[in-house]
Amino acid sequence: MGRHTTTRANYLHKPEVAEQKHATDARLSVPLESIVCTHELARRPARSPDYQTETGALASLSQALADSAGTILQTLAETILATFQCGSAGVSILSADGSQYHWAAVAGLWKPHTGLVSPRQFGPCGDVLDRNASLLFAHFERRYHYLKWATPLIDECLTVPMRVAGKPVGTIWAITHDDHRRFDSEDLRMLDSMSRFVSSAQRVVESLR
Repeated sequence: MGRHTTTRANYLHKPEVAEQKHATDARLSVPLESIVCTHELARRPARSPDYQTETGALASLSQALADSAGTILQTLAETILATFQCGSAGVSILSADGSQYHWAAVAGLWKPHTGLVSPRQFGPCGDVLDRNASLLFAHFERRYHYLKWATPLIDECLTVPMRVAGKPVGTIWAITHDDHRRFDSEDLRMLDSMSRFVSSAQRVVESLR
């Protein structure tokens, strides 16, 4: 899978090929509204804020930042995976020219896809930044066909924007690969908290772009 991931990443690195493919995908895709189900978070059974778990997660990130700033994004992905008990988690960083996302850190079942490149336009991370809001996606490969390559396929993906000094630099996300785990509003609150923590480490994030 790692070998194939590299091939796919290289393919998406070719601007003229990628642009043509994504334009085709956009024409054939289902509407964004058909895969966004963020409203479901408020309808699902509510949990009390788990401040103890949140504090532990942020403490782990603080220690990682002190010990090895260069691995903070991978530590973030692994912390999300452990905290949310989900299938995969990761961090996508926006390129300097704003044209694509680099999957800079991935944990869980999608870890072999670390380094994959996806487009800024016509992509879930781009839609999160365009809407300036966290989004819950369901089976987003129905819209973004190129993500059928990233297996196992997702059931749900909770994606939160990450900013540095008010400027969007990427997203962080948690994924389930089946229906045995459903995200809720408490998951969103904690993911937002982790995003704010890492965003506050401006020099660290910028140095990894």
